[in-house]
Amino acid sequence: MTKYIGIKGSTIEKIAGDPANPIFGEVWYNSSSNVLKGYAEGGGTGAWAAGGNINTPRNNFASWGTQTAAIIAIGASPSPSRNITETYDGTCWTNGNACLTAREGGAGFGTQAAGMCTSGQGFLINEKWDGTCWTEDNNPLVGRSSAASLGTQTAGMFIGGTGPPPVHSTNSETWNGTSYTEGNNLQGGRTLFHGAGSTTAGIVAGGSSPSPARWNQTETWNGTSWTETNNLNTARNSFGRASAGTTTAWLVFGGNTPTPTAYAEEWNGTSWTEVADLAGPRDVTGGSGTSAAAINMGGAGPAGQVATTEEWTKPDAVVIFTSS
Repeated sequence: MTKYIGIKGSTIEKIAGDPANPIFGEVWYNSSSNVLKGYAEGGGTGAWAAGGNINTPRNNFASWGTQTAAIIAIGASPSPSRNITETYDGTCWTNGNACLTAREGGAGFGTQAAGMCTSGQGFLINEKWDGTCWTEDNNPLVGRSSAASLGTQTAGMFIGGTGPPPVHSTNSETWNGTSYTEGNNLQGGRTLFHGAGSTTAGIVAGGSSPSPARWNQTETWNGTSWTETNNLNTARNSFGRASAGTTTAWLVFGGNTPTPTAYAEEWNGTSWTEVADLAGPRDVTGGSGTSAAAINMGGAGPAGQVATTEEWTKPDAVVIFTSS
């Protein structure tokens, strides 16, 4: 058996209670309650708070980044399709240089300073963002809209979506910074869904297939193939997600159930748990960040398109370790 001291270089402290000011990663044995505890990142109860509004209310756009460095591009507002780009600094949204092609339903991944906006509305197109300008790059193999995406500007994935027959695609393409390569397919074709993680450890959830049926299925990617795992609690499509999530910590929110919803769920690597709702229901919405610090922006509510941004924060907290 591996000893903690061999991993961390120190013994586990035994105290009658909890430390007054624990630090992230600290572990101790509480002799009063006879339990092993630690101070974990994002171990507290999360909540939503108002952020700065986007400048152009819209839905069905691409979004990625973090809570304090996010980006949205293209979309519908409400018609025709737009090529607008906006960036977020944690307080305000700022208009940036427009995409080369106006469209909606495109997939986005990367960071605010280095991202990709791929396809949309059947366009066979791929645009690269350098933090200031868009340039056209090598296209995906099959143009589709409302696909899932994940990863970085040099290692990303473009998954599923609505395309040529079969309409609900199972295609899974990997981007290496230069070109797309076809990989093993999803377990089932779907559209209007999202993903997170990396090209070696990814996750997708929800969506539609066939329309208008809504899915709660979750699949994980190990770098080679997709495997079905535990389902979302609420079947939905057109939701927002923490774009920088991982296969062990992810957050999704809003969506169509078939009406706009405010429900949010968190993934812990094994199962989904319902957490605090958005302030208001919305679908065809965007999102970025992590399961501990995310934002939701734009989309459509019961009264039409919205400009609202909501920020999710899950503080660090003391947690109890259990054996498994």
